[in-house]
Amino acid sequence: MCIRDRCFCALPLATLIGTKVFVVHGGIPRRPGVTIAEISKLQRFRQIPMPEHAQPEEDEVYQDMLWSDPFDALGWQESDRGAGVQFGADVTMSFLENNELDLVIRSHEEYIKGYEEHHGGKLVTVFSASNYNGIDTNNGAFIVLAGDIAEPSFHTFQVYDDEYSGFDDGELGTTRNVLSETQMLGSALLSSALKPHNSNGISSFPMAAMKLQSNKRRNTKDEVLRLVRERIYLRRHRLMGYFTKLDRTRKGSVWKIEWVETMRNVLNLDLPWYFLRRYVADEEDESATRVYYSQFLSRYHNQFMTLWLHDWESDMVKGITSRQKNSVNVLRRLFTKDISNYNEFCTAMRSVDHALTDAALFQLFQFFDTTGCGFIDTDHVLQEVENAALKPWSALRWDMDALEQLQNIIIQGRVQLPGIFKVTPKEPYLTKEQFLNGMAHLARGLRKNVSTAQREAIWKFMLELAHRTPGALLTSTDSQEAICFSHFLRMFSVFHHEDLTLEPPQNGAR
Repeated sequence: MCIRDRCFCALPLATLIGTKVFVVHGGIPRRPGVTIAEISKLQRFRQIPMPEHAQPEEDEVYQDMLWSDPFDALGWQESDRGAGVQFGADVTMSFLENNELDLVIRSHEEYIKGYEEHHGGKLVTVFSASNYNGIDTNNGAFIVLAGDIAEPSFHTFQVYDDEYSGFDDGELGTTRNVLSETQMLGSALLSSALKPHNSNGISSFPMAAMKLQSNKRRNTKDEVLRLVRERIYLRRHRLMGYFTKLDRTRKGSVWKIEWVETMRNVLNLDLPWYFLRRYVADEEDESATRVYYSQFLSRYHNQFMTLWLHDWESDMVKGITSRQKNSVNVLRRLFTKDISNYNEFCTAMRSVDHALTDAALFQLFQFFDTTGCGFIDTDHVLQEVENAALKPWSALRWDMDALEQLQNIIIQGRVQLPGIFKVTPKEPYLTKEQFLNGMAHLARGLRKNVSTAQREAIWKFMLELAHRTPGALLTSTDSQEAICFSHFLRMFSVFHHEDLTLEPPQNGAR
């Protein structure tokens, strides 16, 4: 555990103000009779416990304090969050009486006015993040207590983002490292400056400045989401493997809290994932308690993949039969179950070809997982292998290892690319000669080469897309065509698949 995590774990799960006010993030224990002395003995220097059907009392109390919410009924019931519970006024009163307390203060839920009183005023929610779901969506609030008197005074406010004058309109950072860039922009997105209100409760911030701030917020949010999408794409194999381990009931889904912890741990980004899930997991149903991880990960593509993916999948499956005699019988022995998850699939496939990369395994699994459920049918895999043996090899024989490296270099080295391809703000268009020379320069850093024929195919594919994109193409007086450099970058940017026009190019590739 790193020093940052140890410092975080050293923070208390709850605190007392004086002797009568209990402050906690989520809620109070569902179990009757839990005392503050017992809470103080909970071991904090460990991973946050995940929900289980049968779990120690200590883990249950730990989760309830982090994830539970109050509701209007009596008793308690399971929470839609997938961890913690919803608890009623009787649970609150029992906890207060058992510990000789007068008030519970907690957060964890957004309210339009910034705070809410529950259970006869004996429990209050205070939410300090204003504009949580966008501009003017909610107030923030804080509480003032006078000494040990449990009579809170509520104060509300609005927060406006700082102007980030260090960022220009093109790229919001010059760092080469995606992690550093994402963390910097994530911090910028979440940082804010408190602005005063007038006596009517209306912000005195000038309207013109508010419009400027709104544009800054929008641009910063878009940049953060772009970088988050790219990090998800680059680590999709690790995420899939981690989610599969957590899916102990083999439902193809994980609890929301498990999704949040996985995103934080695997991507190594300390961002507000519970809030971001609505943007990156595309959750339309807020009441859903689980995230279907295979569907979530399959959403992320770029336009470049539509050029080569179909041919690569066909060649890859055909390659299984060429490298392994009696490949169908071998696979039948390796797949010990009729229905296999991702980790079982990877183990079996690596027994056939130990050189398969993580990215190749992920794309193969997605190819076989036709329903997007996170599991594959062994009979379907064997049938696809038999069919592939009868198909011819593709003309260009794309190598995914080289293509994955090329994509990663362009995604992570975006700031350096204009110099490599010899484009400037005044001359932003890319000729074929500039493109081929730039690609040759990038190819020096690849373990496997992208052939001249493949580079020509990429150029042709970009031209086809540019002809369908307003402003992406420039034709000179000598009929030489050039492509806007931003169009080239966009082809490698990671998007939700529904935001892409996945029309096959003229050569028939998907």
